[in-house]
Amino acid sequence: MKKLLCVASFLFIATACNQVNKSDVLPPEKMEGILLDMQIAEVYSTIVDDSEHYVTNKNMDSLARYYNDIYRHHNVTPEVFAKSIAWYKRNPDKLDSVYNKIIPKLTKLETRYPVQ
Repeated sequence: MKKLLCVASFLFIATACNQVNKSDVLPPEKMEGILLDMQIAEVYSTIVDDSEHYVTNKNMDSLARYYNDIYRHHNVTPEVFAKSIAWYKRNPDKLDSVYNKIIPKLTKLETRYPVQ
């Protein structure tokens, strides 16, 4: 009986420590906006200064600035975003539903502004 109680306690503590408080996770609509902006920033980070040429490598300095601007625009800290994206990665069905809303928007942008 003692052994069963110890195992049950361990399982309860392990699952409690693994869970993030749902209120600490950004809602899907907010994640959609942030991730959409991040995908666009990824493309911008490959544009050379003259805006006429594309490179295959990202400019990591520019990308870091873009990400900071995105966090500021969405009123989110990098830490809150990191916790939220970690939760979404552990819940892939939720992340898929966010990306299912982002992909059509990115496709629409790509057909409107094709990469040369």
